[in-house]
Amino acid sequence: MSLSCDVVMDLVALYQDGLASPNTQKEVAAHLWHCKKCRMQYKQYRKYYQAVSKKNHTILQPNMEQNFCMLAKKMRRRRIVTFLGVVVYMVISCSMFILLLCQRKRV
Repeated sequence: MSLSCDVVMDLVALYQDGLASPNTQKEVAAHLWHCKKCRMQYKQYRKYYQAVSKKNHTILQPNMEQNFCMLAKKMRRRRIVTFLGVVVYMVISCSMFILLLCQRKRV
């Protein structure tokens, strides 16, 4: 199966990430070997991809930690509020039960 240049350029991202099937990887590699134009475009794509991934890794890493800390703080708050809600519910339920028992003893 011979791939056209347009198809190869569509598959370059999958090929670069290693997500293409083995047959597709072989076909793309064979096309890149024979087609100088596609090989040059692939080299440019790979340079751009590596630059962006390095940039995003250094920029996003602190934000990811910060987001995780914020999420953990929200989850702690939610657990505390839920626990307090259950405690208040139990106290109100027990006091209502005691009041009902006191009223029955009076009657």
